[in-house]
Amino acid sequence: MRNRNLQLQLRNRGTKDDWGASIRYDIDDTPTSYLNQFGAADDDDSLSSDGGSTPPVSPTTYLRFMSLTDDLQLLVRDIIDEAKRSLNAEACAIFILDEVTKELVAKIFDNGPESQDELRVPFGHGVVGRVALTRTLMNIRNAQRCPFFYPNVDQTTGFRTKNILCFPVIDNSGLMVGVAEICNKKDSLETGFSRRDEKFAKNFGIHCATCIAHSIFYKKIQETYLKSHMATEMMVQGVNVVIPDDDIQRLVTDPRRDWRYFNDYFDDFAFAPRSIGENHFHKASMTFFEDLGFTYQFRINKRKLSYLVLRISAGYRPVPYHNWSHAFAVAHFCWLVLRTDACKQNLDDVERLSLLIACLCHDIDHRGTTNSFQLQSKTPLAQLYSSEGSVLERHHYAQTVSILTTPECDILSHLPAGQYRSILSNIREVILATDIAAHLKKVAQIQKMVKAGFRKSSIVDHYMLSSLIMTASDLSDQSKNFHNAKLIAENIYTEFFAQGDLENEIGVTPLEMMDRHKAFVPQVQIEFLDTIGLPVFKMLSEVIPDGKSTYESICANRVCWQALHEEMSRVDPTTLKELDYLRDEEIEKKVFERVRAINPTIADIASKRVDLKVNGRVAYLASPDEFGHMYDGYDIEAQTTLPGFECSALNNNTIRATKQRKATMEATRCSPPIALLKDDDDDERDASSRQRTPRRLWRRARDVLETMSSTCVGSCSPRQSRRHLSDEDDDDDDENTSQ
Repeated sequence: MRNRNLQLQLRNRGTKDDWGASIRYDIDDTPTSYLNQFGAADDDDSLSSDGGSTPPVSPTTYLRFMSLTDDLQLLVRDIIDEAKRSLNAEACAIFILDEVTKELVAKIFDNGPESQDELRVPFGHGVVGRVALTRTLMNIRNAQRCPFFYPNVDQTTGFRTKNILCFPVIDNSGLMVGVAEICNKKDSLETGFSRRDEKFAKNFGIHCATCIAHSIFYKKIQETYLKSHMATEMMVQGVNVVIPDDDIQRLVTDPRRDWRYFNDYFDDFAFAPRSIGENHFHKASMTFFEDLGFTYQFRINKRKLSYLVLRISAGYRPVPYHNWSHAFAVAHFCWLVLRTDACKQNLDDVERLSLLIACLCHDIDHRGTTNSFQLQSKTPLAQLYSSEGSVLERHHYAQTVSILTTPECDILSHLPAGQYRSILSNIREVILATDIAAHLKKVAQIQKMVKAGFRKSSIVDHYMLSSLIMTASDLSDQSKNFHNAKLIAENIYTEFFAQGDLENEIGVTPLEMMDRHKAFVPQVQIEFLDTIGLPVFKMLSEVIPDGKSTYESICANRVCWQALHEEMSRVDPTTLKELDYLRDEEIEKKVFERVRAINPTIADIASKRVDLKVNGRVAYLASPDEFGHMYDGYDIEAQTTLPGFECSALNNNTIRATKQRKATMEATRCSPPIALLKDDDDDERDASSRQRTPRRLWRRARDVLETMSSTCVGSCSPRQSRRHLSDEDDDDDDENTSQ
């Protein structure tokens, strides 16, 4: 017979503490068999019930549970129904233990079969968390008076909790797999659950624990097989996960870059980040962490960060849109938001770091198809994540965790355990938020948060703001100038049309926007902006005032798409191939003329180009990812040889001047005037030595700048606010250098 150690707590009838009782049960070393417990009556008078009898757990019920162990969702749903029927209760929830995050996770099945809402409760929080922490059953007659009760759930769901029977789900071996919470005894709402109900819950929990443990183990076997299958698939497709040592060393030894190194307008929301060239994405990504202070505050090792950035970029597939350049553009927009005063005031540094990492990883290993296609095709990804929803997003998060836990990339491993778990949890939440279907479910809550004002003390508001920033970053291409928006739209619909072709091959009718023979991009874009784009950036501009220009820009682009729609209605569709009109410069000029006739201000916003300027002129390139860096003189000649390069500012005289500049620098043995803001040694120097740059470096930069020709591309001179060095200081530095 098990040892029943009953502990009655706060049974002060008629007082404010009259809210319930708790009962602890310990498991003997030699448990009795399940068959002996089926329907067994307890002769102990201390467990007699004041009310009606509760039916015992029958062998048929247990066998039915075991038959459902191949599907955890169906099993938990059946357990909930059985618990509500047996105890005559209004509601029930089963919380499954998440060993990684040390949280209890429940699916809200009462909302309907299609509901994918989750409720996560940390250990020790609320009634459920306390039961999990103490492994103690709690029978609460008056939930509203219970100090452990969390009323926010009732406020969110509209459900009124009166009494609770909450017990740990523990098997005979003492393994706890979760917690069950049963609410509101129908036939005795005032007195609550009886002592006989407590006894039933104890036996019922053992059966549930055994079945759930079997189901979880079976699911892990399935996941192992599917992950092995996906690993083989990645090897077959030639995905290279080994980063060459030369690439790592090149990034590690590269000087730390100030953001001005990439472009004077790099910190402008209107800047198109792809324009710096893909060969600079890794350097710029490192700059994001440095500029926000994360490398210093979280003591991030530079070599590990370099490996992480290179590994993330290698994890993206060469699909038309969801590729590495898209991830970099999303991270760039997020970096701009994280730098704002509003974001610094509302989100803590852990949340901001989580957002930046999530943006870089949010579409890693994207297959170029949608969640619906994965489900229809029954791919290994769909089999692995379909029961949880957001198939691709969950895969992206799994890949992110896999990379972050690699010894070469574990930039977070030295952090405290609680901080480490918080970062992973935040990354998971915001990556899942990139699923548009999930975003649409939260729009009303985000709007409520924006209207009422951000509450720094509210966990929900923190989650909503982080999700809003993540979604806006993911859609940020549409908030740039119209020229950039058209080019990105071409990539998006190229990817969509490829999926539509695959769906036609398997006999599935694709959506109109994915059918290359039916889709009309301007119309689809207008609908997308009205439904999703405009509301997102309107809410962002209200929460982050510095981002107001993004809303103005996307509104201007909406007008341009409407003008393009009208312009294309006058063009014979047979004269242009599918998406060629998105690159046609003549059509673009006509669109701007139409918009300018309506509103010149909107036309100016939509046509604003700050992505790349050479000698005050915008350089139009055939492929933005192909050209080199504007500050590197050795890249200028390569830029002018690209097909379609048309910029009068860069002519033969400019090339000759550039070559002359290179020769001058080689003669004086001076390095190019770049990246002189900070030293690259981040481990041996203390914080005070990082704050100032040695004067001799500024002197060297000044000397180099004086030798540059008037046609030099860009300028890396120190800020005007920094004081000028005197000639005496220069002489002193020369003497010290010679010594």
